[in-house]
Amino acid sequence: MWTRSELKTRAKAALRRTFVISALIVFLYLLLTGGKSSNITFNFGQEATTQIPGYPENITADPQRFNVFDRIVTYPFSLLTALFGASAFLLSILWSIFIAGPLEMGLSRYFSLNREDARENGISSLFYAFKSEHYLNNVTVAFMRNLFQFLWALLLIIPGIIKSFAYFFTPWIMAEYPDTKYQEALALSTRMTDGHKWDIFVLELSFIGWYLLAIPTLGVATPFVSAYRHATMAELYDVLKQGVL
Repeated sequence: MWTRSELKTRAKAALRRTFVISALIVFLYLLLTGGKSSNITFNFGQEATTQIPGYPENITADPQRFNVFDRIVTYPFSLLTALFGASAFLLSILWSIFIAGPLEMGLSRYFSLNREDARENGISSLFYAFKSEHYLNNVTVAFMRNLFQFLWALLLIIPGIIKSFAYFFTPWIMAEYPDTKYQEALALSTRMTDGHKWDIFVLELSFIGWYLLAIPTLGVATPFVSAYRHATMAELYDVLKQGVL
């Protein structure tokens, strides 16, 4: 049975010689992904309202009260704004699928190799998925993981959270075995986290204090805290994969 203190002790030892470069790699990852993983969030069920500049109230999207033609004629920039917003939303989804997902796998690979003190490890590990012939497979796995998490979250928030922890190690599995299909990757992660979801949740909570301490630094210390967290998760992955992978 693993303990948080043991994992963190090992993580500190793994980071002893690479703390700065690890923080820089995390910073680059956060910069490229906007501080997020490959998760995609959609909002449903909100009433369709439009706030028109200069108009005294929110207008419910009712064709009889305020049709599309009136909007275009009266407010010529509203259509351009809507098109820009839709384009930005579409681009963010594509970026999340084709860029953020593979980068998350690459970050997991970096910290897995870092604990082994692999000489070939470095910033190139972050972009490993893009150089691999398994790139599209990694994209598919990341997309299906997020899709299943989203569908579970539609039922209730709690099942969505549980599934997010069940699929927690999917990027780590893909980092080590990039040819794994999404069904097997999700199943393996579920087996690894079986009986450990609550402990992983508590482990995640244990880093909140460090992130709060990073606030006075205006975010400068955040990559170092994130590097510490990822190094700890690499140690946990190494423990839980025994007998599963």
